[in-house]
Formats: sequence, C-alpha cells, structure tokens
Amino acid sequence: MALVACTPQAIATPAPSPTNAAATGTPRAAKTEIPAAPASPTPIPIPRLTARGMGTLAGDWVFIIRRSFQFIPGGQFEIGDRAVDTLILVPLDSTVPSAREVTVATFPSSIGRGVAPNNQLSAQFSPDGSRVVLSVALGPEGHEHLGLVILDLASGTVTELLSDPAYHYDTPAWSPDGGWIIYGRRSVVDGSDSSLWIAPPEPFHNQRGPLITAPPGGRAYVYGWMDNRTVLVSRSSEHYEVLEPFSVGGIPCQSCPPPEDSLRSIGGLTLQGRDSADLRRAAPRFIAVFEEDRTGRASIEVADGPAGGMSLRVNEPDPSTRLFRPRWRPGTDDFLFTREGPGDMPVGLFVFHARGGAPTTVTRQQVSLYADWTPSGDEIVWVEGPSIGSAIRVVRADGTGERVIHSDGGVPEGKIVTVDFGTVRF
Repeated sequence: MALVACTPQAIATPAPSPTNAAATGTPRAAKTEIPAAPASPTPIPIPRLTARGMGTLAGDWVFIIRRSFQFIPGGQFEIGDRAVDTLILVPLDSTVPSAREVTVATFPSSIGRGVAPNNQLSAQFSPDGSRVVLSVALGPEGHEHLGLVILDLASGTVTELLSDPAYHYDTPAWSPDGGWIIYGRRSVVDGSDSSLWIAPPEPFHNQRGPLITAPPGGRAYVYGWMDNRTVLVSRSSEHYEVLEPFSVGGIPCQSCPPPEDSLRSIGGLTLQGRDSADLRRAAPRFIAVFEEDRTGRASIEVADGPAGGMSLRVNEPDPSTRLFRPRWRPGTDDFLFTREGPGDMPVGLFVFHARGGAPTTVTRQQVSLYADWTPSGDEIVWVEGPSIGSAIRVVRADGTGERVIHSDGGVPEGKIVTVDFGTVRF
C-alpha cells in the first residue's frame, strides 16, 4: 500500500472524558438541554414526504440514506432529474443478517443534474438524537427548491423550518448546545449568492445572515460545528476555514469578520464533500481529505483548531487513487479512512493513529465502502454501495470478528446508491 506518513509533531491530548472525547458526529443522550419546541407548531403536510414515528428508541443504531433511481428503457439508470432518498435505521446489536430495517422517512432529493447530496446526518441530529434536520425538495414537481424540515423520530412529526422558492437551503448542521442550525443558502436560478445563514431550530423564527458569502462562482459549504462557538466551513475549493458566527452577547453576526487563516496553511484543495472532513472536541480536533495539487494526488491531514497547525499527513502518491471518509474513533486518537484505487483494485479500509505509525488494514473489498465507528468506538460498521442491494457489516478495529447485521436482496426496479451513512446512540 503506497501510503506515506510524515513525522508527526508532538500532540498534547487531554485524557478522554464524556465531554471532550467523543466525536461530534455521535450524538449522546441527555448531554445538553434542548430548547423546547414552540407551544403549538402545526405540522405542515409536505407533498411526497412521508415519515413514521419510531417511539422511544434506545441502544445503538446504524443510519443510512439511500438514493433511488428508476430504470429507463435499455436497462440503463437515469441518474438525473428525479431521485428519492430514504432514511433508514438498523439496530446495531443485531446478530441476524435478516434483521429488519426501519424506514423512517422518504422524500424527493435530486431536483436537477448537478445538485449534490445535501445531507450528512452526523452533523444534522439534535444533540440528544431525538430530532434531525433534513434538506429536502419542496414545491410542485418541476419547480422544486431545497428547504429545511425537522423530523421528530419518536412521533414521525415533520415541521417545515425554512422554505423559499427563490432559494435552495442545504448542508444544515445542528449546534452542540442545540440552540442553532447553520446552513447554506443559494439562488435556485443559477446557484449564485451562495452564503451561510443561521436560525434557531424552531419554525416561525427569522433566519439571520448572511454570515459569510462565497466569491462569484463559489459555493459556501458547512461541514459541522467544532464547538458551540466555531464552525468548519469553506467558500470555495481552495481551503477549509473556521467561522465564528456570533458577535458579543451571543448574537449571530452579519457579514462576520473573515474566518481564521490557520487552516489554510495545512493543505491543498478541499473536496467540498460534506463527508470529507470530521470534527471532535478533543485535540487534535480536525481531520480532512485534501487534493495536494491540481494533479489530484490526495492526502489526509490532522490538525488542531483555529490556532493549531498540522500534526500529521498521510500521503497517497498515485493521483488515480482516492482517500475518503476519515472518521475519528470515539475516545482515542485513532481514525479510519477508505482507499479506493482504479479499476479492479480492492477497496481498502484502514485504521491509523494520529501520532503516526503503520496503518492497520481492516478489510479489502471489491465494492465501495461507507464506514464509521460504532458509538462506543469498539467496532467499525460499514455498508456496501453503490449496488443493487446492500449489506451492513461490523468488524473489530484489527479486522477480526466480522459479522453481517443486515442484508437485503436488492430491488428490481431501481438502483440503490448510499449517499450517507453513520451510527447514533439513543
């Protein structure tokens, strides 16, 4: 494996604790007070969006968003103007491959070529895991726009948070203290005026912004909150930036001061995929995939946040090989990542330590993998995709003890493409 680890700098890492050791992508129950919903919000029926209540959930679950496309004559797939996303939960403690998957919500997503997946659930759950904010297609068919809705998992109630036929609202991220949702807004007509805004997580409240605006032709992107005061963002493919969206007194700022420059110096071009970076509260806090230069050679870089510099770089010298989905292991400095080469080269899943050393090979497969840690960090769970049908597998970090917890036989009428994947603890 052609992976080269540079000599890391010394990292002062605090001992793990419930407040700083867990990755922000793993919501924990009852850690934060969540603002109460308005006294009497009226759920708004949303055409073509269906949801079901799951009651009170407990334990560890895998969540998946699958994107479905329909066959067209000739046996081809139409990967274009019409697609449907399905949010699914599967219990992690299952030992039976036929364990039931629970379809929580189904909604239209793709509304024209070039509209990339806009949901990354690890950033979109409320801190207690009870609600999730989703970017969904709203409006009459042929005239849709992306809006934000909040789904209550226990009741299945869906309330519209933000909707305006003139704008797409996308890439939402829920703050760790539960008080705010930051998101992107851009013109439906041509994607211009791409900017970041913020709002409380209740309907009927005014949005505030713009916090920052992308340059002409750029896209303002939200990756996730680093803590209650800072958010990892980008405004083009040139670099990641750290945004502080609040002014004195905790009031959202308008045209906020320029983000910190510190993260600009540690990498090349960003991929601007929401799963290309991961965040946590412990130091080092930031890990992401970069393109080293215009040739496309990839690297994974670990850094602390806004004041810290790079502490580790994992290089991939082959420009035709992709590194993607780095994910912090809860409670440790380990992280996993996936390496996908050209042609029939096996897809590799690896575990590395932020302090350096040789990566551990967890598995090699002939299909694409979407992997994440279980909430405890004891195991890795992955889903195979894109494919017709899928399987969810769990394995220890050293590659032993692999088991299948869910499998389906595929669907004859469409292609299933996994566009999001992760785990959650209720």
